[in-house]
Amino acid sequence: MKRKKTVVARPSEHRRGQEVLEREHEQLTAIFDSTDEVVYVADPISHDLLYVNKAFKDRWGDGVGQKCYRVLQNRDGPCEFCTNDKIFGKNLGKTLIWEFQNLVTKQWFRCIDRAIRWPDGRMVRYEMAIDVTERKKAEEALRKARDELEVKVAERTKELSQANIRLQELDRLKSLFIASMSHELRTPLNSIIGFTGIMLQGLAGEITEEQRKQLTMVKKSASHLLDLINDIIDVSKIETGEVELTIEEFDLSDILQEVEGSFKVAVDEKGLKLSLKMPERLIIKSDERRTKQIIMNFVSNAVKFTGRGKIEIEAVKKDERVKVSVKDTGIGIKKENMKKLFKQFSRIHVKGRPIEKGTGLGLYISKKVADLLGGQVEVESVFGEGSKFTLTLPLRYEEVKV
Repeated sequence: MKRKKTVVARPSEHRRGQEVLEREHEQLTAIFDSTDEVVYVADPISHDLLYVNKAFKDRWGDGVGQKCYRVLQNRDGPCEFCTNDKIFGKNLGKTLIWEFQNLVTKQWFRCIDRAIRWPDGRMVRYEMAIDVTERKKAEEALRKARDELEVKVAERTKELSQANIRLQELDRLKSLFIASMSHELRTPLNSIIGFTGIMLQGLAGEITEEQRKQLTMVKKSASHLLDLINDIIDVSKIETGEVELTIEEFDLSDILQEVEGSFKVAVDEKGLKLSLKMPERLIIKSDERRTKQIIMNFVSNAVKFTGRGKIEIEAVKKDERVKVSVKDTGIGIKKENMKKLFKQFSRIHVKGRPIEKGTGLGLYISKKVADLLGGQVEVESVFGEGSKFTLTLPLRYEEVKV
């Protein structure tokens, strides 16, 4: 039987291997020592430090042979991560990131942890620890600031909510007061308008031309004040949600003819042409008085702001809705003033023209009432050429929530 030959490495080959390992170790040491971050290698079982770089030594001294948790964290035993088996075994070569705090210095470190094979075959933990204390302080300061802000916001929100409730109540009381006082004021005004009308008709006896002139001024002023009071009452009802609608079927064509007749004198006095285009019958279900109020406001503005030319009133039915438009050849509206149209007490002044009489509430009320009726108000205008106001309503009103 032949004997097996034993191959023994020659001393020179062994030395060369050792020299290669030593050079690699020196190179790695030089690389690790050149970084400002802490680098160390620890035994995963005993937690002994096997290697530390210069940055480690500068911070904690040469800890080789000591427990990593005692040197880095000032703990008496390993932390939860140190005893976590998931960083070994199947995770060989994978990188895990975690953070720890030194219990004495209160410094925080972000640890980049990797399980690797040591030259002798052992599995070890190669780790880099980055000081993130300032970041942690910033995060904590941010968290505290956020918590304080949330508390302040909650307190402020509560205060604003309570203030809003008080304002709503005050606004409701204000509107109720205005509505109540306005009703009281309408009674004597109606008497003034009625009696001056009787005197102007000569039913109370003959009057002179000067008296007629003065009485006419009284009647116009009283009528203007009554219009203002009526508008204020409408605004108060709108703001308090107390607008009462009377929904019934009516012929919109009849309403438009009434509106046309109401402005015949005013149109003739200004030399304007007023035309009306509509179906012979146009039955809709809505609030007759409120619908007429909106159209009257459109035509009134058209007459007021049209010096020459014509005013066209048109009604068309389309897709279960009706559109009533009032188009004029008046002064028009500048683009920058369009957004002011539907605001309360909004008065648009045109340079070179006297400020027209009015409450500045007509279009505001018209839009709000149109909303209540489930419709909408639209406007098109070219400055210097004219405007077109359109009211769109459903043929049959359905209650809407505003």
